[in-house]
Amino acid sequence: MTTADGMALLAEELGVPRDAIILEAQSWDTEEEARLLKPILGADRFALVTAACHMPRSVLNFRGKGLNPIPAPADFETAEFIFTFNMLLPTVHG
Repeated sequence: MTTADGMALLAEELGVPRDAIILEAQSWDTEEEARLLKPILGADRFALVTAACHMPRSVLNFRGKGLNPIPAPADFETAEFIFTFNMLLPTVHG
C-alpha cells in the first residue's frame, strides 16, 4: 500500500467521501506534486495536508503554480512539558 492509499483510507474513515479524494502518487517532491495537480484542480480550493513544519514551503509551492490550497497542517511536534508544584511558587528570577 502506498502512502497516498493509506492517507486516502484514513480520510475516508474520518468521513471524507471517496469521490472527494484525489490521489497523486507519481511525484518525487512538492514542486512536482503541485505541477501534476494543477491540471486536475485548476483554481478550485482544496485541503493541503502535510506536516506542520513543511506547510509554509508547501503552500508557497502550490500557490506558485497557481493553485488555491487551504492549509491543513498535521503531525505537530511539541516539546514535553511536565508540570510541577514548584512552578506555582514565586522565585527571585521573576
